[in-house]
Amino acid sequence: MCLPRLLAIGLILSHSLVSAFYLPGAAPKDYRQGEDVEVDVNVLKPGLGYEAENLRSLLNYDYYDERFDFCKPESGVRSMRSSLGAILFGDRIFNGPIK
Repeated sequence: MCLPRLLAIGLILSHSLVSAFYLPGAAPKDYRQGEDVEVDVNVLKPGLGYEAENLRSLLNYDYYDERFDFCKPESGVRSMRSSLGAILFGDRIFNGPIK
């Protein structure tokens, strides 16, 4: 009976020594000095702010919609891979014009 208690206490104490980080879809990446950092762009959602009560439209606009005339990457616009969750939330990720 004493051994299970000691194991439980040891497990609880060792938990404070361990730390971890995991965010689905985000993996850490190290960059070297002078290496390009590619920036992706998402859809534009009309509204006055980020609050739901200011939402003006249910339509999202692609970042590179011809009505906005934003700069495009020199290599051309590419659609990036998306997770199922991003697709369900209406995200459309493209490569960005900034490096």
